[in-house]
Amino acid sequence: MLSPGTTLAPEVRKGSAAGTAERTGESLGVHGAARVVCAHIVKGGALSRQSSPLLTQQSVGLLLSKTSKATTVGAIAWKSQRSVTVGLLQVRTVLPELEQGIIRIHIRWPAPSQPRYQYLIGGASVRRLCVNDPHPPYDGTHKHMINPLGSEEDAYQPTDIPAVPLAPRVAPGTYRAILEAFAGECEVSLGEDFVWTEPGRRA
Repeated sequence: MLSPGTTLAPEVRKGSAAGTAERTGESLGVHGAARVVCAHIVKGGALSRQSSPLLTQQSVGLLLSKTSKATTVGAIAWKSQRSVTVGLLQVRTVLPELEQGIIRIHIRWPAPSQPRYQYLIGGASVRRLCVNDPHPPYDGTHKHMINPLGSEEDAYQPTDIPAVPLAPRVAPGTYRAILEAFAGECEVSLGEDFVWTEPGRRA
């Protein structure tokens, strides 16, 4: 059963891969959201949609819980190429075969108020956040989550992500605030050696 406040998008049908969201939503660690679960095959873009046989319903539930003891390691590292800047932050967990992860931040400078965040384990996507990035049935910020029981991702609208005005510039501290909220939902703690630097825009 879905939790109170969760509604299925019209295209979700029981028995389909999308319908498995009804059975897996809680185990996948969804919280802090006015949730609308839907099936959405995302095409294009620069973020990984790679799956992994290690990411089962059980292991994803553990990853997105305090059991994983997921913690960031070191400082965020930024790399810019043309009009795109990518930030990588290493993550370590205590789960066998799922010890190494990354939080990735993807910023396109033509649209700096539409950053994307992603939590990857072993190169496979566990969670993705698209800020101010509309596509049906969403008109703005939404998150994607892996669905181990199907080939499609599920998505929902979060309430825990700071609002970012659509603008040609983003205020200092905004990207970090989003990171902290995103990591918090993924049960990833910022390590004692965590160092944040603002991304540099390449002309």
